[in-house]
Amino acid sequence: MENNKAQIDADSEERFSVFEIADLQFGLNVLYIKEVIKITHITRLPNAPYYMSGIINFRGKIISVIDLALFFSLNKIENKKPEGLIVTETRSGRFAVFVDRMHEFLHIKKSELENASEKISDSIKPFLYGIYKSKVILLEGENLFTGLNFFKV
Repeated sequence: MENNKAQIDADSEERFSVFEIADLQFGLNVLYIKEVIKITHITRLPNAPYYMSGIINFRGKIISVIDLALFFSLNKIENKKPEGLIVTETRSGRFAVFVDRMHEFLHIKKSELENASEKISDSIKPFLYGIYKSKVILLEGENLFTGLNFFKV
């Protein structure tokens, strides 16, 4: 019976939104995505962590804006401005994350995932869900956004 359950889990599909940050493709399970919005006025906060760009008013709620390129210590491309923000929602609350470009939605089976490779930065590995087709870095949203991991670095 246990093998049947493992087979079902490996064959179950999850839907991921794929986006680009610093010339890398990332994916996040759509369960964590509330909305994708245009960049709005961001209010800077004094003494905020270096990767926190500030806060925005999102439908009457104040949420933190995080720059994952800085958080993961990725090399940003000069003169390339983010295209928008992904508003995420978890048990810890809401965060907005800069994205350079939105891509497609993918349906991915767990059996299609690869493990972390030496190409993946150590700063990303604690938040890694898996790698899809050697090019899309899938992030574990619960681990990334829950428990205020952004504020523990």
